[in-house]
Amino acid sequence: MDDDLSKLDLYKIIGVTITASDSEIKKAYRKKALSCHPDKNPDPKATKLFLQLSKALEVLTDKAARATYDNILKAKIQAELRGKESDSKSKKFKYDSEVRDKTFTRPWQASGEAFGGPWQSSGESFRPPWETSGKTFRPPWETSGKTFRPPWETSGKAFRPPWETSGKAFRPPWKTSGEAFGSPWAAAIDEALRKSREAMDEALRKVAEPDSEAPL
Repeated sequence: MDDDLSKLDLYKIIGVTITASDSEIKKAYRKKALSCHPDKNPDPKATKLFLQLSKALEVLTDKAARATYDNILKAKIQAELRGKESDSKSKKFKYDSEVRDKTFTRPWQASGEAFGGPWQSSGESFRPPWETSGKTFRPPWETSGKTFRPPWETSGKAFRPPWETSGKAFRPPWKTSGEAFGSPWAAAIDEALRKSREAMDEALRKVAEPDSEAPL
């Protein structure tokens, strides 16, 4: 089927509905063709309409071509309905949003003033205190005229850790407890080595002793 024909409403061109029979289609065609025949109507638009009528009659009186066209037309109608439904939902959503915006009044809208902080309502840009005072911000140790020094420097004494000031040498916990520091499995390894040495000593002792049951 010609792509141009699939874009046209052939039933509307002839003047019948989609359920019209072949005889109804031919009767409507003859009636409309008389008014736009080139021999009776020299208007270029009439000539174009007459050609469309001829093509529409050709398609709609052929069962296979009409069935194909009907499927295309129905799909097109459904697509248009879905489009209209989507547009309707979009318009409703927009309308509801506008209604909510008009109904719900925020505090700063009710007062008729734009919401802003104190520096905005005064018409001035926000500036921190050290800028409005005309002075450059300086930390306390600069304004006092003294150089910042940590406590151990101002006390006149060199900083020393606690184990130096107490007069005792620093020793980790495992040294002060009197026990050797080892991992949890160190004791198990030592025990296994001890048993292994005892077993070896026992074997050597038996080898060194004469066999008491040997014949004289």
